[in-house]
Amino acid sequence: MKTTFFATLMLVFAYNLTGQIRAITEKGDTILVNKDGTWEYLDADQNVDLQEVTAVLDTNKQVFVVSPKSTKSLRSELDFFSVKYNADQWERVPEGTLNEAAEFAFKIKQSDVYGLVISEEAGFETRSLFDIAVDNMKEAVDEMEILSSEVRKVNGKDCIAATIKTKTKGVNIIFHSYYYSCDKGSIQFTAWSIENVYPKYQGVIEELLNGLLVD
Repeated sequence: MKTTFFATLMLVFAYNLTGQIRAITEKGDTILVNKDGTWEYLDADQNVDLQEVTAVLDTNKQVFVVSPKSTKSLRSELDFFSVKYNADQWERVPEGTLNEAAEFAFKIKQSDVYGLVISEEAGFETRSLFDIAVDNMKEAVDEMEILSSEVRKVNGKDCIAATIKTKTKGVNIIFHSYYYSCDKGSIQFTAWSIENVYPKYQGVIEELLNGLLVD
């Protein structure tokens, strides 16, 4: 399979931290997430240089549910969520070609539009997961703009949805993602395409992300 520039960009986005990020676990403990993805509890007397990322989150009153067209189902190895997708539109691709941390990876047939799921056993507040992911992306690209960010009810679970525009080597790419975390683990479900292609496939991308089903 040919791997395009837009696909290989994702190889640098997972846990590519250059500093430490403060996060709050589901139990209320404050931790520091290190550059390699490991974490440690924060000592109240510890003086560290933390990266701060902020974004305003509105709440979308609409309820988002899996499409009846999404009939193909995948179960996570972490066994607390599944992904349903439309196999007539999306094909599975080897996960490592998009991101070595991905559990599932997808590509729209006959188009350079991609999607992937990254899941981790570590669970903390969804907002912290979102901030960490945004900070990772900010460090990996030349320019970044959060076009929208909000809380959505997706198949009964509160997720953070964000649309982010990036620029790398003169190429603009739009990422649309769902973020979810609980005491069972964390999920980043994202899809992307080059900017001028995104409007054509925005609905298809939304349909893919709405296939996230958390137990």
